[in-house]
Amino acid sequence: MRLCTEETTVAGIRFKPGMCVDIPLAAMHRDPEYFPEPEKYNPERFLPENKDKVKPFSFIPFGAGPRNCVGMRLGLLQTKTTLASMLSRVRFEPCPETMCGPRALAGCCPDKDGLDRAKPRHRLASKS
Repeated sequence: MRLCTEETTVAGIRFKPGMCVDIPLAAMHRDPEYFPEPEKYNPERFLPENKDKVKPFSFIPFGAGPRNCVGMRLGLLQTKTTLASMLSRVRFEPCPETMCGPRALAGCCPDKDGLDRAKPRHRLASKS
């Protein structure tokens, strides 16, 4: 939230000094104008090759500019730590529905969309 310091008009809306101004991020992040099928889980929309399709400043989960969220680094670190912890507890294996085998790239990626099964590591260790 910001405090308007001088009178201005943006998109036909008049702002006076002292008014509180806020960007409704949750609504903006679900706006089909910015994100087609906004309710669909589609992390590929943020891949480098798709960055030209995302309008600048349309996705700002931590705000933007010099006064962005002070907890941004902590939040991102917690997310990475949680993901690493979760992935260390499972082993991914192809399941019967997997359509193809992996091919070598910078990492190991399937040729087509395939399904994998995550098995808890503690169960795998006890069977050995």
